[in-house]
Amino acid sequence: MKIRDDTALRKLAATLDGVFYVGGLPWRNAGGILKPLAAPHVVRDVDRKEVRARLSESGALLARWTDCWNSEESKWWWTCCDDKEYELAGIRSSRARRGIRKGLRNCEVRKIGAGEFANDSFPIHSAALRSYGLGESRVPSRDQYAESVARRAQFEGAEYWGAYHQDEMIAFASCLVIDDA
Repeated sequence: MKIRDDTALRKLAATLDGVFYVGGLPWRNAGGILKPLAAPHVVRDVDRKEVRARLSESGALLARWTDCWNSEESKWWWTCCDDKEYELAGIRSSRARRGIRKGLRNCEVRKIGAGEFANDSFPIHSAALRSYGLGESRVPSRDQYAESVARRAQFEGAEYWGAYHQDEMIAFASCLVIDDA
């Protein structure tokens, strides 16, 4: 498995817990699933024997990765935009354009700092986890959540975004910008 430059990924891995290396690339045990930190178009030629060894080490229940990214049509969950000059006018559906304009009129979307992100997103995050029926022991405290956000913010490619309606956060995104992804 080779990638162009794994420096950014190694810096990211240093800010996280539960990281294991497969083929020189960092993978993370997140919720019992071992998965690469790299974007799917970067992961190539995964050695399944090495993955099995890391599964044993990590205590993860399974490993998940993508082979042959973007080589066939599928119902993949990543959102990709190959157009770096992305503009609203480029969206073909008039209904989608109208929905986006309405959202932008009624909400403010902005990049925010890690502290503001942790404070404003915690109620949404914890309510979502509770709604999944995971049990209280799986819902982090406010301090644990803030600590994980601060740890991730140490990575230079970390970006935090919030969508606000009447000064209340209604949606958020935690993004990792690595190379061109």
